[in-house]
Amino acid sequence: MGTMITLGVGKLEINWGKNNIFDNFCDLFQPDDWKDMNYYYSDDVVEIKKGYSRNLSLVKPRLDLLGYTIKNIKNIYEETYNEYYDIAGEYAGEVLTFEEYFNVFSKIDLSKVNTLTGYDDWDFGEYAAQCVFEDKEIQRLLKKYADRRGGEFYENLPPRLLIRVLCENPTAKDLHLQWYMFDHVECGWPKEEDLAPHQEDKDKILIVTEGKSDTFILQTAISALFPEVSDFFCFIDMQENYPFTGTGNLYNFASGLAKIRIQNKILIVFDNDEAGLFSYKRCKEKLDTIPNLKFYHLPDLPEFKNFLTIGPTGYDYQDINGKAVSIECFLDLSFNVDRDPQIRWTIYNDKSKQYQGAITNKDEYIHIFKKSFFDDNYEKDKLSYLVGDIIDFWCNN
Repeated sequence: MGTMITLGVGKLEINWGKNNIFDNFCDLFQPDDWKDMNYYYSDDVVEIKKGYSRNLSLVKPRLDLLGYTIKNIKNIYEETYNEYYDIAGEYAGEVLTFEEYFNVFSKIDLSKVNTLTGYDDWDFGEYAAQCVFEDKEIQRLLKKYADRRGGEFYENLPPRLLIRVLCENPTAKDLHLQWYMFDHVECGWPKEEDLAPHQEDKDKILIVTEGKSDTFILQTAISALFPEVSDFFCFIDMQENYPFTGTGNLYNFASGLAKIRIQNKILIVFDNDEAGLFSYKRCKEKLDTIPNLKFYHLPDLPEFKNFLTIGPTGYDYQDINGKAVSIECFLDLSFNVDRDPQIRWTIYNDKSKQYQGAITNKDEYIHIFKKSFFDDNYEKDKLSYLVGDIIDFWCNN
């Protein structure tokens, strides 16, 4: 006998352990997920105790940032599949392909699934083969694939892979991923703080920008607009003497990281202007060799295609994408301002045959952002798009 710790969605158990042998899922939850939950015991006993519970729709972006995108889980499944057959050889049971596995678990009606059981000492692979695949609702879709139930294979799959598949299941949209860990902590196996939600340093993404105001804007926007994943991102905490001001210093910093083959996850963010794109392209050509070091430039937006500019030929409306887009362009440039925002053309680059531009009154826009960002009337759509684009870029690369 032992004290169990389990993870599940509805009455579909996804992972279980006991005593000092268990998986830690603290990276899928946040502190606010500590809630009252129903704990199910033998003889139909149900008790309300604390545990971690989070809606699957909020678990999904966390899984994506941890590398469990739909594209990646297919690769993970097939790698596990190949390893299973290499090791088990002639003793390997026939198992589902990824497409078949996805088809079953993304389409079962989770309200009808019940794999809860009074087990305590399953042998390796027995739980999947004798409990999960014997469930009537799972059998409804599984039966078309004949007898493909190599239990050892399924219990070798990372639990986060199945959770990510369930995120695509329409019947799970209102369900929660629940981690039943109270009994385990109460019996003294782990300390409560060991299971408290947090990200390991290896899973955090350090964002480095061209200036400390850029960092402040991004950090504020991520925390406010994407709180469900804000704990994945960290920034260089330097109030004075920010070391990477300008694209040249940022390139040199990235070059140093590449040389020492840094192990942390780092995203270098460049402006979408002439100088920023020049350094971005240099990084992509010369330094894009380390999987965890990524280079990103601010995106083009339709709003920037007809932007007021001033230069040697006077005032004109021009497309500033790729020429003069800094992070300040994503702020609300009309909030408490009675003039149109404008770009001033400055340095001309002979090689690219275009001017480098910068937004005028930048400090004023930043001051308004700091003072009024949380005002309901402050327009946040461009910043929301920017942060979403950064998250998508990281997950897809």
